[in-house]
Amino acid sequence: MIPDVGSNGVIDPTQTQYGPGSELPRNPVLEMQLFVGDLGLNGGQPQNVNALDTDAMQPYFSDAHVLPLALGQTLTLDLPGASGKQVPFSIAFTSLPRYSLFQVSKDSGVLLVYTTFVLVMVGLLTKLYLRPLLERRQRRTRRSPVRLDPRWSAEASGEPQEERTPAGV
Repeated sequence: MIPDVGSNGVIDPTQTQYGPGSELPRNPVLEMQLFVGDLGLNGGQPQNVNALDTDAMQPYFSDAHVLPLALGQTLTLDLPGASGKQVPFSIAFTSLPRYSLFQVSKDSGVLLVYTTFVLVMVGLLTKLYLRPLLERRQRRTRRSPVRLDPRWSAEASGEPQEERTPAGV
């Protein structure tokens, strides 16, 4: 927002222009709208200032216009009090502190994501490393000839061995 600030420090809301922001503030302005009435604080229900329920209240100005307040400016108004007396009200925009907002929250779904990741990795590593080891062991057992104890073979007992011929010859 780019306000039109006069030489006396008064802001003309009709000449205020809105533009893109930047890293550094340029003529920061607070805009306020004043309401008169019961906030309902005696009812015990807390209210959020950013979402104030103004249904039971009336605008202070008949046309409900917004009051702009530039940085370094103080505004004093006489507001109607509870007993009908005028009560002085002042608001000042003295500084514009810079801040950063960081949010740390607990996410209950993280445990599920990590557990799934660990299970997938265990399955993948098992498939990649354990299965080839088992297959190699099976290949070795298929390739190695069966060695019989010579005490049980036919040669050792002195019996003649039959000649075997291939089938179909």
